[in-house]
Amino acid sequence: VNCYLKARGSDPPRLWISGLAQRLTEAGAGALVAATQAWYREAVGQMLANPKAGDLEGDYFVAWLRACRREVYDDIDRYAPEVVRDLAWAPSLSHPRSRQHRHDLGDVRIPSVDEAFREFAAFDPDARSSTARERVLAHILVDMFQLRLLGG
Repeated sequence: VNCYLKARGSDPPRLWISGLAQRLTEAGAGALVAATQAWYREAVGQMLANPKAGDLEGDYFVAWLRACRREVYDDIDRYAPEVVRDLAWAPSLSHPRSRQHRHDLGDVRIPSVDEAFREFAAFDPDARSSTARERVLAHILVDMFQLRLLGG
């Protein structure tokens, strides 16, 4: 935290973006800061409510398939994740001419933040290790916050 994301001179330590917001507010740009914060909350809220729909690049969806539906992930063409995310059906690489072997991607969904936190709350680290599903879901949720915070 002290090397990368900490606002210079902040005590207690806070994110650099928070320090920037404070400096802008003090410089008279409080309305801009408020509008930007509202946009951030709305953008992240939409992504967290429906991670598959909010994933414009398709990267989260493909990661979800890799962790949770490995047999599908291994048997589809993943050349363009943004296309894969929008497919209702993906042809099978092992049976390319067979409609019977195609994969239903339309019904594959990534849990919302509320569903994810219910899963996380039920996790007992003393009883077992985390699953691939839990790990990829945690990565997706954290990345959604960071994507909007640092990249817009």
